[in-house]
Amino acid sequence: MQDLPKRNFRPGGFGPAQERAGRGPSTECAQRQVDSGWQYATWWAEAKRAGATPTYLEFATFTDTLNFNGTWKEQANVSLAEKFRKDRTDDDVFKEILVYLAAAPEGQYQGSEARKNATLWKDQSLVDEKLDLLVFAYLVARHLTKEHAVPFKLNTISRGGAILFGGGWVNGEKVRFQSPLQQ
Repeated sequence: MQDLPKRNFRPGGFGPAQERAGRGPSTECAQRQVDSGWQYATWWAEAKRAGATPTYLEFATFTDTLNFNGTWKEQANVSLAEKFRKDRTDDDVFKEILVYLAAAPEGQYQGSEARKNATLWKDQSLVDEKLDLLVFAYLVARHLTKEHAVPFKLNTISRGGAILFGGGWVNGEKVRFQSPLQQ
């Protein structure tokens, strides 16, 4: 399957070219996306750490995923991520995701980016937060069933990983992602 045209990567939204061309979200739409991302991140944080405020990585991950993949509470949530990780080592869980990316299944856009990310991220050290959020992205991707969404499974994981690991290959480009605290 042919890769999509190159686009600038911005978690949760449109790149500068789309915004300049008027194809980016309106202020009201963008605010709804941010509010929804915060709501989902809060829902996740509450389930993970009762009474906790979402982290920046949670907020960025959920805003991005909600914007590009829609709602997903039934297919990927804290309990499903925990179930997926149960009785497995962190290395085994991470390896399964990397093997999926490296294999770049037929019919997927951005297979070359996925293979590059599998190599780029293989030596990452993972704290629970990052692994849980990567499992979340993997579960969302594996459960995409709408015909128009199915080819974006690898892109879903690559976008999530780029946010979590501070960079990766997305839309034909090697991108960096930093939280405001890292800038």
